[in-house]
Amino acid sequence: MAGRRGVNQSNIGMTTGNQVTGGSGATAGGSHGGIGGSGTHAGAGAVYGSVEDPEQPGAGGGAVDLNHPAGNGGGVILLDVLGVLTLEGSVLADGGNPGNFHGGGGAGGSIRLSVGTLTGSGIIRADGGPGGTGTNPSIGQGAGGGGRISVTYDQLDFSGSLLAGGAAGHGGGQPGGAGTIYLRDRGKPSGNLIVNGNGLNPAEASTPLLETLNQFGDFRIINTARVSSAGAITAEHLMVNNSELAHAGIAPLNVQTLELTGQALLTHIPTSVDAVHRLTVNIAQSAFIDATSSIDVTGRGFLGGRRSGNLATVGLTVGNSAAGGSSLTSGGSHGGRGGAGDDGNVGDPYGLAEDPREPGSGGGAVDTNHPGGNGGGVIFLEAPGLVTLDGSILANGAYPGIFHSGGGAGGSIQLNVGTLAGVGAVRADGGRAGSRESGSFAQGGGGGGRVSVQLTTHDYTGEVSAAGGIGESGGADGEDGSLFTPGNLLITAQPVPVTVTVNSSATFSVQFIGADPVMIQWLKDGEIVPAATAQNLTLSGLTLEDSGAVVTVRLSNAEGQITSRAVNITIVE
Repeated sequence: MAGRRGVNQSNIGMTTGNQVTGGSGATAGGSHGGIGGSGTHAGAGAVYGSVEDPEQPGAGGGAVDLNHPAGNGGGVILLDVLGVLTLEGSVLADGGNPGNFHGGGGAGGSIRLSVGTLTGSGIIRADGGPGGTGTNPSIGQGAGGGGRISVTYDQLDFSGSLLAGGAAGHGGGQPGGAGTIYLRDRGKPSGNLIVNGNGLNPAEASTPLLETLNQFGDFRIINTARVSSAGAITAEHLMVNNSELAHAGIAPLNVQTLELTGQALLTHIPTSVDAVHRLTVNIAQSAFIDATSSIDVTGRGFLGGRRSGNLATVGLTVGNSAAGGSSLTSGGSHGGRGGAGDDGNVGDPYGLAEDPREPGSGGGAVDTNHPGGNGGGVIFLEAPGLVTLDGSILANGAYPGIFHSGGGAGGSIQLNVGTLAGVGAVRADGGRAGSRESGSFAQGGGGGGRVSVQLTTHDYTGEVSAAGGIGESGGADGEDGSLFTPGNLLITAQPVPVTVTVNSSATFSVQFIGADPVMIQWLKDGEIVPAATAQNLTLSGLTLEDSGAVVTVRLSNAEGQITSRAVNITIVE
């Protein structure tokens, strides 16, 4: 029951256990499968209940006072049908709408169906309720979180809608987090989970998975949902589309196939003063990351000075300790040493180039008003099959902002891949230093992190880097970190297209790692350029007839041969 509704005389909405303890406060939406949206007065309660076996009502929203009651949570529907359930109408357990009041929306309730066959084109829905529409512009009302739906079946011929999303807030209140939709075929060992964000923009980690072991067939996170998990996740297919998944990294993420599309994000929970988090992804078959999507743990490593519980002006470093870290205006270190600012110490580099496992160190801070940049996090990716990377895998150090403070160091990326393809980017760069300008301060950039790439074969024409971050106001740049491959050739900086005028010169370059000796041969329109066997190529005396020419470079060593991305020459008069 919601705050100030019926017998509930509290502003706090009732939650699991039919009590106000742990419920959503004034103006916040109720929680259940998804966290309710925060209002201007308070935050929402925690999620509860089971993905597979939901049986609890949704929590009520929080009220401002007796004159502004909130929305009740949705109820519970438990329906067993041994034969055929034909649904052309609706089965609803939506959270309540507070109406024209300054109250939070109620959370969606529970719908649990056990059927022989489900058919029809109706609606099964446990959405959260919207925030109230009170007219005071200084008060924003949060929406209710989505509820929980579970359908167990022998045969599924249903063409209707299954919805358990959050709703929209009002007046600046946050939307509710998405709930859960679980579909289980009795003939299969694991069910499928869908988390649908309804196209809203809920808070980070607004759909937490509570189980220590989450095992699914098909796991789909779609339509702006933001899911988090502290437990292990095992899935035959994990698809994240226009949504995000944040994993705690205490246990691995094990999937047969991975698909990240439509601005998808896979990350780990940020490291804190109490716990270090890493992202471990084991992919048995294949992965695809489109050009808009990423595995990104930028700024989720060791904390910068005066950041999020780190009370010291020293950035935290290896061991999650301030001892030996970079202080004041200096950048954090990891694979490369952080850049020196005008004041403070610079921590020492640490970790192994061939086996990077540590987050990047945080940058130093002058005081509470000028916090340092966090270091980059940690990514382990094991995939004996094909990984197509058109997007990015990032563990960059963070830029602290317009402050007198050091940049965070790049983190760790370790890829052990059968075949790597695509045109994306793998980066563990140091963060740029704080950009507050002052005659008395100079800020250092973060050191580069560490990237290790072990491949069987590849057709990858993207880039790999662990560059140092840029210093500001006279502060030093961070040193470059380490790039490691056990022998396979890997281009770390591809040639780029060049536009020049008639009768001038065009210069191309390539950077790479791999076991020596490496033979280099540049080609123009597929033909060998004589004596062009260095990392740089300069073509002189170009005419309009050279416009559109294609330049590539071929590298070879004892491990094999690779060819760079093809780039064009453009000649203008």
